[in-house]
Amino acid sequence: MISQTPLDKVICECSTRQKDEIQKQSMLEEIHLAYEEILQLEQALIELDEQNTTNTLEIRKREAKVIFMLK
Repeated sequence: MISQTPLDKVICECSTRQKDEIQKQSMLEEIHLAYEEILQLEQALIELDEQNTTNTLEIRKREAKVIFMLK
């Protein structure tokens, strides 16, 4: 069935169009979830990199103390 809106836009109200719209919405939701997961993973990587930097500095500090004590 096809109808016309006041703005002269043709709107298809057939079942195929409705199925396509449902599938489109489902795909958009999947994309959104994937995007959110990517953002979470990127944040986790940033936090791990920060922790790695902190650990590296702590190791260097302790190594310097050991070298100082051995002299």
